Amino acid sequence: MAQETYSAFFSYSREDSEFVLKLARDLRFAGAVVWLDQLDIKPGQHWDSAVEKALADCRTMLLVLSPSSVASSNVMDEVSFALDEQKLIIPVLHRTCTIPFRLRRVQYIDARTEYGAALKELLQLLAPGETGQAKRERAAAEREAAEKAVPMRTVAAEPRPKPQSRAKYWIAAIVAMALALSWGIWHSASPPPPDVANPGSPGPLHQTPTNRNPVPPTKQTPSHK
Repeated sequence: MAQETYSAFFSYSREDSEFVLKLARDLRFAGAVVWLDQLDIKPGQHWDSAVEKALADCRTMLLVLSPSSVASSNVMDEVSFALDEQKLIIPVLHRTCTIPFRLRRVQYIDARTEYGAALKELLQLLAPGETGQAKRERAAAEREAAEKAVPMRTVAAEPRPKPQSRAKYWIAAIVAMALALSWGIWHSASPPPPDVANPGSPGPLHQTPTNRNPVPPTKQTPSHK
């Protein structure tokens, strides 16, 4: 398996690790191929030999300038090696400091206040032909991810009405049972209906009509004994 060729080597102080890690990841995401010890030294590798090999293989050095980096002997050793090998050194001013004498004639990129502008300028140097393409590919990937996510949410949401439909059926059944029970209670409490089969039987609806012209009783003549 062929090893990846890196275009730029990060030289920095450990005190600036947070800034350097962010810058390295942003550069890689936009298409630049950079080497950073915290990201590229594999488990089991010797630290010193890995740094020395990466520094020798990379064509460009990204030198992160800060008070701690210019005071670091390791950083200054890496700068001396890059100058001796006539590599391109791009100073990135992270925090205000005294720029080393050997680098004062080298134009630096100021990242103290305008990080986005500094990142864009670095990309023009490290990945001039890939910046626009990387942006288009990233936008296309985001659109594709969004399109794939929408059907998944839709499919997951479709079965949700089923419990609501079942709840409606249960409510309707309960209401029907309650109505039937209420009718049964009312029916048992009401008086029994008249006997339809025997119309002559007395009842509240079938009463013997009264005679409006009653026949006077027959007057009996007392007998004379």
